[in-house]
Amino acid sequence: KVRPQVIYSWKNVLGVDKMWSQTKQRSTMDPVALNLAGRHLNKFFTNKRIKVLEVFAGNCIAGQIIKGYLNAKWIYTDIATYKHSVSQFNKLNAVEAVQLFGPAADVLLMISPPPVNEEGIAKCNINTNLGYGDYYACKDFIAQSDTGKYIIFIGELGASDGSTGMYKYLIEHSRLKLVLRKMLVDGKDITGGKLEKELFVFTIHPGQLV
Repeated sequence: KVRPQVIYSWKNVLGVDKMWSQTKQRSTMDPVALNLAGRHLNKFFTNKRIKVLEVFAGNCIAGQIIKGYLNAKWIYTDIATYKHSVSQFNKLNAVEAVQLFGPAADVLLMISPPPVNEEGIAKCNINTNLGYGDYYACKDFIAQSDTGKYIIFIGELGASDGSTGMYKYLIEHSRLKLVLRKMLVDGKDITGGKLEKELFVFTIHPGQLV
């Protein structure tokens, strides 16, 4: 019962194209961190041809930076259409994107997906309507995959990026193995608090890992 209600709530943002952070032609994540992530992924995939499905692509700038380091076909998706200059953009929520493009994709990519927690749900803020899309996208992508596919997360997993519980979910999932983890940013945020942005690469395996 929870899943249909959450997905239905996303409809509330379909006409809300006012997320200021995505209206400018720049990435919300530090380009230095993104370029570092791109170099790590270039080394990891060693020029292997891959097909990437990016959810929560926003204005697509961050994805374009990463794409520049990879031999990849890229599909950008988000629940709303922000200012972007890519031709492969599809206006879909995360579940729709995985359902449509997941079977043919080698990689499910999330760069700094919107955060959501119980407090946010209680306050019914904008993130409530976007919440848990990362969880459902990963869950569905894993379910449709046998082996040899990847989930890549770039950001502060389990903190300022993504839904509450995603760190535990991905790290402890019986069909996922963390094969690459790199620190991209280790510093302070605008309030003086600790800020960490990391690159996580998980491989999907058939059945449970021993």
